[in-house]
Amino acid sequence: MEQKTFTRWIETIFETQEHEIDCKQFQSYLPAFVEAEVKGEPLSHTAVLVNHLHQCRDCQEIYQGLSFVVKAELTETWSSDAATGSAIPIGD
Repeated sequence: MEQKTFTRWIETIFETQEHEIDCKQFQSYLPAFVEAEVKGEPLSHTAVLVNHLHQCRDCQEIYQGLSFVVKAELTETWSSDAATGSAIPIGD
């Protein structure tokens, strides 16, 4: 076993929190988490999601991919609204 891998395992053990979720649970919350993040609106369970994200490289990759797509779609929507002269509603 590589020293780097062993060190990461030990660090993960010490990062263990009282309330944790597994990858399946994290991925079920992921769309709402990314949407809330983009809107700047934290979820009630953001801390648990962020904790899992910091510990799981597989979920980090999935999160980064989904986050990239969501942000790209928003940028494309904003660009097309600006190009067509459509007003973006702000407030009521």
